[in-house]
Amino acid sequence: MRLVSTHVLVRTLFVFSTAVSVTLSAVLGADSDIVQAQSANQVTVAVGSMPLQSGPSSSATTVEQLHRGDVVTIDARNTNADWLHGAAPDGQVGWVEVAFLLLPPHRQVLSQRIP
Repeated sequence: MRLVSTHVLVRTLFVFSTAVSVTLSAVLGADSDIVQAQSANQVTVAVGSMPLQSGPSSSATTVEQLHRGDVVTIDARNTNADWLHGAAPDGQVGWVEVAFLLLPPHRQVLSQRIP
């Protein structure tokens, strides 16, 4: 069994999330009603609706539903950087899955790991 370094996994995830963001941008188009968050610690919901979860898992309790265009202010990420922790527009706190978000162009949000 071959072990893969954490660096390789994080880099692979970064490349994957970049591809997802670029693909979503292309699908949404320039005249989309979604305004991408510009702050280094904000992401935008890119799908019709998605859950804000109590933990970094799709099986965690849903705190509330987020909707397309909602901006979530991020304060941390999980180890794999596939879930981000932050606050919804109404202040509710929870986890969102990266695959359904538009990330800021500089991607700094993925570097804020929970201690």
